[in-house]
Amino acid sequence: MSEGSNHHLDKHAFKDDDDDKNELSFTQEICQLLQYLDLNGFSQLIDYMDSNDQIDEHLKQGISHLQDHFMKENYVLRTSYKGYSLHIFPLNDFELLCSEYIELTGIYKCIQKNLTTMKLIEYDEFLFNIVKQVETKLDDLFHSNCITQRQYDQMRISHAEVKLSYLVFALNTPIKGDIYTIRPVVVCNKGPTMRISSYLSNLLWSLFDQLTGCRTFRNGIDVIENFESYARNNYLQSTTLFVKFNIYEICTEFSHEIMIKALEHFLLIYGTQQVSMEEEEKLAIDTILQLVHLVLENQMVLYENCLFQQTRGSASGCSLTIPLACIYLCYSQPALMSVLMAQKQQELFGRFQDNLFLTWNRSEDQLRFLFGKPIIVDQHSRSSQIKLFIGTSFHFLDVEISHDQGHLHTRIYHDPVMDQYQLPNQFQAERSSCLPSRLLQSMLMYAVRCCSSEESFDYERRYLKLVYLLYGFSENFLDNCIEQFYKQFYACEVSYLVDRVPYETLRRRVMKRHAQLVVLKNKCIDHICTNPSPMVALQARLFPSDTLFDSNIYEPILTNILKEKMINTKQEKEKEKEEEEEEDEVIVLEYNNDNQNDNDKDCSTHQEQFDEMALYKKREEEEEEEEEEMQYLLQTNQDTQPIDDHTTNSSIHELNDILHTKTIENNNRQASNELQTLPSSSVIVTTYPDPPMNPTGRIAHHNRSYTKYGHFDRQSIAKMYQFNLQSPPSSSGRQPIRLCRKSLAIISWTNVSKDAVMNHIKREFRIENIQYICVGKGISEKHHQQQTLEIQIIFKEKVNKRTRFLDGITRTCCNYQVTKNVLAWNDYIKKDINCLEFGQFKWTTSHRSQYLSSLSLSTTAATAAAASEAIPEATAQAAKKAIAKAVAAKAIAEATAQAAKKVIAKAIAKAAAAATAAATAAATAATAAVTAAAAAAVAEKNAVSVSIPFDQNQPLVLKRKTTVEAQAGKRCKYSNEIVEQSLELAQTSMLFK
Repeated sequence: MSEGSNHHLDKHAFKDDDDDKNELSFTQEICQLLQYLDLNGFSQLIDYMDSNDQIDEHLKQGISHLQDHFMKENYVLRTSYKGYSLHIFPLNDFELLCSEYIELTGIYKCIQKNLTTMKLIEYDEFLFNIVKQVETKLDDLFHSNCITQRQYDQMRISHAEVKLSYLVFALNTPIKGDIYTIRPVVVCNKGPTMRISSYLSNLLWSLFDQLTGCRTFRNGIDVIENFESYARNNYLQSTTLFVKFNIYEICTEFSHEIMIKALEHFLLIYGTQQVSMEEEEKLAIDTILQLVHLVLENQMVLYENCLFQQTRGSASGCSLTIPLACIYLCYSQPALMSVLMAQKQQELFGRFQDNLFLTWNRSEDQLRFLFGKPIIVDQHSRSSQIKLFIGTSFHFLDVEISHDQGHLHTRIYHDPVMDQYQLPNQFQAERSSCLPSRLLQSMLMYAVRCCSSEESFDYERRYLKLVYLLYGFSENFLDNCIEQFYKQFYACEVSYLVDRVPYETLRRRVMKRHAQLVVLKNKCIDHICTNPSPMVALQARLFPSDTLFDSNIYEPILTNILKEKMINTKQEKEKEKEEEEEEDEVIVLEYNNDNQNDNDKDCSTHQEQFDEMALYKKREEEEEEEEEEMQYLLQTNQDTQPIDDHTTNSSIHELNDILHTKTIENNNRQASNELQTLPSSSVIVTTYPDPPMNPTGRIAHHNRSYTKYGHFDRQSIAKMYQFNLQSPPSSSGRQPIRLCRKSLAIISWTNVSKDAVMNHIKREFRIENIQYICVGKGISEKHHQQQTLEIQIIFKEKVNKRTRFLDGITRTCCNYQVTKNVLAWNDYIKKDINCLEFGQFKWTTSHRSQYLSSLSLSTTAATAAAASEAIPEATAQAAKKAIAKAVAAKAIAEATAQAAKKVIAKAIAKAAAAATAAATAAATAATAAVTAAAAAAVAEKNAVSVSIPFDQNQPLVLKRKTTVEAQAGKRCKYSNEIVEQSLELAQTSMLFK
């Protein structure tokens, strides 16, 4: 039947709304572009095109020429339902095909024939009657308080835009050779009931998705990400089946009467008396049924100057069609709904338009039983059967997903029947400034994200190269673009053919890069390409008829591509697995492609600022903590009146130590701000001795657990706080779990190394979300001396984890709920002196606990206070002992020291009459103790903070901006002024004493 060649179609006027595409608006947009008014409609197509584009100008002339030619020959052009090709048909043949479809199916009932110009009044009357009926129904519901004012506004009609829907026919994919079938498409985006349909669609999808776990997919990469998460959670088994099916026939042929019954049954069984998306916008079940009935009974369409009413099914362009079809399917197959609800936590169930799929981990016979019952589609008991595609591989949208014994494989899918060798034109974010090199690199990024193996990616790279060569690009240009793509992600140094990094490393970097670009785009940064699916969200270029390739050109190019040999060289082993994972977290990607436009440079600049500001924010938080510490010491000094000159001198000495340390630290930072080398594997690590080397002065966060539990052994701690050290039953490995906490205490009976578990935790939760990790080894006495791994994870914010994320790496069923006592579990693990730690242990219930000792006044301090008050005035020796005990209490912590000073002052006042010399000696001893405590604090700080220097050999360089330097210098100056003021205050108190 097809008499000519395929002509690629430009979708310039198509909007790229993923949610709309799920409601079959893809076909609707094609109709809006061509209007399907045979040859006369091409003038509207020309109006859509950009007259400033030379290519579009050429296409306008070509289409005008085609229009004149086909009008003379009495031919018609029609698009494919899928793909972007135009097909040429004799006008009479195509009209006959459409008429036979209307007559045989009985879906459309003719209401009025031959609506010519003289009968346009009748057309207006039909439209007016439908509008009046819709408005009357909405008014009645509103005045009877069945719908709210907001719901009324969302569903009412805009008189300025309302139009009758119209019917067109598109071509299905050819079955065999030139045998075509057609598919009805109703364009109803401005229909009288469209706004009611949109509101009800959102309402029904909300309930259906909540019950079944159905996910709406936007593009191919969205499908892949869901399957990768499914595999990571250990739900993908060697026996897992992939099931795909289509509900198009139900959409177009379901009985309206049975549909109302099915919807009522669904709402009564699974809903409540009122259904809502939001608490304040509930709709009664009876109201929903009335509105759905209103939509189904007013499906009027125009076709070939005739008015038809759709008596079965729902319009393909109506957003209410697919949710109604899904409910109709579950009503016809009662067991299906129960199974979907039961397994929604473990299995995948998703959709795109009228295509649905699910994963299945039971037998194939059980699956076929679920879909085995015939589906009644009309009152005459005519039935239909769902056709299932079952296997371990399937294609969905533009991706192909499969598994081999539980190992997931993904790649890009090319339909052999649809249009081949299409060259994508542009992304939505790059309407007029897209360069071929930029487009090719975006396509390569998308291919990396879709392809799970290097073999699949190499195939896609060669395919893209072939397509570009067929469209006239030079091989030299393409090789340069591909090499630049690898260098952009530091994946090669000389040539991508000889020295590439492992593919998994490249894929991690590409995915991280894409995630960062999405973040920047969401912050309203212009000209950031987020790489949508090239087969779904891309716009294809329209080429004239001469784009068919001559075999003499095609064959040599194809042979050259297929003969390309990839030279694989062995890669050096990475030094440590931890460095490999951390490399992916701190890498700063630079985009220095001379062939790119200015938008690429802007993207690189924003990305550099993105990573730099994250690092700078962390440094600001550290400096604020140090500043608050100085403020606290200053406030303490002001609140406490010095006892004598010796005590005042000790305070001055302590503040001088802090000032000296702060100044040196800030000066070092300021100097390093000029130019810092930031290696991809660099992570600032702080090590702490355990037990603490100098157990005096302020108690650091890392030492809190030892201070509280250090005098207990492991068995005593476990018994005292009732640690759950039992292994869970093996059956719990498949049961769902929810870990919604800020800290986790985990134990596993395994021989896996601590390093492997540490790296797995970093990958699972990402380093920027983790405050502290500690992994230690132990021996389980209850399990025949079996080795255990004891793990503590503290997050910066509460996490909500629903998977047993360590079972896979440890190959055991871990216990994730050992205890809720964070300090006790931390000291229990660190009894193993070889435990592995990451980050800084920090667990506080209030901000002030960072500066006060976690211990209250010790028994020693209380005893000293009581003894000091009871000193006989005539006994100097007793006063000395009391003062010595108070000084010992001062050494425990700064807070205790301040309290001890007050006690000492009272004791000295009472003993002053009889033992002035003894009191003076005691004050001298107190001053010496303060000096020793300050020196010990400085020594402890110097002992516990060890920073691993940056690797100077790494190529990534992060330049701190001048504004950052100025802010750091200003902060340093302000902090020094605070300490200097405290010094002046202390010295003044000595002068006026």
